[in-house]
Amino acid sequence: MSNLVKKTYAFPAIAAAIATVSLLHSCVWHSSPHEQAAARAELRDRLHDQMSNQKTISNRQSWDIISSAAQTSNNTIQLFYRQIAIDKNHRASGSDQNKSDYWNREHIWPQSYGLRGTPAARDLHNLVPADRTVNTSRGNKVFDWAVEPHKECLQCKVSRTSWEPPDAVKGDIARTAFYMDVRYDGGDGTPDLSLSDAPHKDQAIFGHLNTLLQWHCIDPVSDEERQHNDVVAQAQGNRNLFVDKPQLAELLYAFDCSQGRYASK
Repeated sequence: MSNLVKKTYAFPAIAAAIATVSLLHSCVWHSSPHEQAAARAELRDRLHDQMSNQKTISNRQSWDIISSAAQTSNNTIQLFYRQIAIDKNHRASGSDQNKSDYWNREHIWPQSYGLRGTPAARDLHNLVPADRTVNTSRGNKVFDWAVEPHKECLQCKVSRTSWEPPDAVKGDIARTAFYMDVRYDGGDGTPDLSLSDAPHKDQAIFGHLNTLLQWHCIDPVSDEERQHNDVVAQAQGNRNLFVDKPQLAELLYAFDCSQGRYASK
């Protein structure tokens, strides 16, 4: 991680999330199924409110912020999928948009799953720097386990419909997807985004949820992920609370990381 981001920015949403976890934890895990469902609905509503106060960032500004969020030195950034450092000025935009091994902005939650033409498409929590051609190869594939190694992104695997990223960012992707699912509920001119094991573009349903929950469990929050959250929060005004408090995912989706499966009474 870069030493450029040395300060953890204090946001009221973090304290509110901690209070929310404390309030709902007992009810979620130690109550009837009906009470559990009600508690999770309340948790989702609270997290939505705490993550929704944000500014809209211009297209031009987003390049600089995404670069800073992935910066490893004064002149380099780390590409999200290939996990290599490149010159931060090698942007695949304008007259350089077709240059090989330059980077552009990858939407972790694809634009075709409900984002295109909406404010959600500019949410910086959902944007990371990726090699231009690797970004094109991933396209709008859902996230899931795959078998075939990718020829350029050597730590990635791919199938006709699925994309498996490197182990180092599996959890990052999961927590971004959880954020998008909760943050965008049909207001702000966006569709109601949701996660499922049956993705559907026309209904803004992305996935696969079970796989993302497994990835969340096996890949804890890293310094690089915290850096991305801090830099975006400073610019945009809201935080991804699933990075600040990872246990929120287990509570919200009723998933037991210690067992690697959905929780049951």
